[in-house]
Amino acid sequence: MFIDINKYGNIVPNINLNLSKKQKKALIVYIDYKDACVQITNFYNENSNGTLHTNRLELFQIIKAFIGLDYCVDVCAYDDYKAKAYIAKNNYDVVFGLGDMFRWACKHIKAYKIIYMTENPYDISIKKETERITYFEQRHKKRWFLERTNKFYRKQDENRADMVISVGETELYKDRKIEAARLYPSGLFNDAFCFNDSNKHKTNFLVFGTDGFIHKGNDLLIDVFLKHPEWTLYICGSNVTSSIKKIMGINIEKTNIVDCGYINVNDKKYLELAYKCVFVLQPSCSEASSTAILTCMRHGMIPIVMHGNGFDRLDKYCYFFENYFIDDIEQTIKDAIAIANDSLLKRSREVYLYANKAFTIEAFGKEIEKILMDVC
Repeated sequence: MFIDINKYGNIVPNINLNLSKKQKKALIVYIDYKDACVQITNFYNENSNGTLHTNRLELFQIIKAFIGLDYCVDVCAYDDYKAKAYIAKNNYDVVFGLGDMFRWACKHIKAYKIIYMTENPYDISIKKETERITYFEQRHKKRWFLERTNKFYRKQDENRADMVISVGETELYKDRKIEAARLYPSGLFNDAFCFNDSNKHKTNFLVFGTDGFIHKGNDLLIDVFLKHPEWTLYICGSNVTSSIKKIMGINIEKTNIVDCGYINVNDKKYLELAYKCVFVLQPSCSEASSTAILTCMRHGMIPIVMHGNGFDRLDKYCYFFENYFIDDIEQTIKDAIAIANDSLLKRSREVYLYANKAFTIEAFGKEIEKILMDVC
């Protein structure tokens, strides 16, 4: 049931409504329900090159978890401001979510409030992203701006809630006087993938996703790889070549940096990359467990990531950049290449086996159910 868009926006009300008894009611403030339906349909259509973030799939697992607890559920997009009028008319027992509409609901609704943190807390994020922008400007003499911080979260957002469910490091909430539960998101999987290490080469590296270019540390990788033509960096994302030229003033054509364009995980082009790349890189300044990295792990690629970004407990399966300076990024990559082939291929298989147990949509669903059962 959809409400008149002209009056109440795109809010989807009364999922699991049972008029034969009194039910508790939950408001989920996350991503647009109808948009999620469309993206999922397009992605799994053989004739479509549709985009899909795992949060679309995870939305339905969150809804399912509340249904399992016999809640009547309303779903609202984080930026659906027209929904305020409808929400104000209702009484909720639980509000779950993020963004502007969650912040508004926290102010106007008496309910148990769960903030869903898909990146690090605001104060950490703004500090680290500002450091990266300063470092970029020092190196390239070009001005840049905050790309990600302040989009979904604001200062002290966690203080508005009763509980945090974080897909990042819960240790960051130790001194914040709020209960925090850890949840890993899911990764996508190409069903045609079969683990095969015969074509992998340890000088082949993948970057999977470029939104938030400086925030993700892609500028650092460009600077490092241009110094090493013997290495190859494959970058998957939209408008890679033009973005690098605009942001960094560098033309990567005819270099060892390969613009792969946007690639659907279900495409055979993604499999070609998975079969040739040993490592996936993400020297991001501040975020939670990246679903792009989890997707690559499900296809046997070994992550090299920053500490504090949702992978600290997975040191058995990951390597880490110790800081973001160019010389140190370069040295970490050199150290990874120096590891014996047998050891790397062994770890690659271990990553593949572990990720396909821990980072499936089913695993996400079970874990969110467990967390909500304990608090709702």
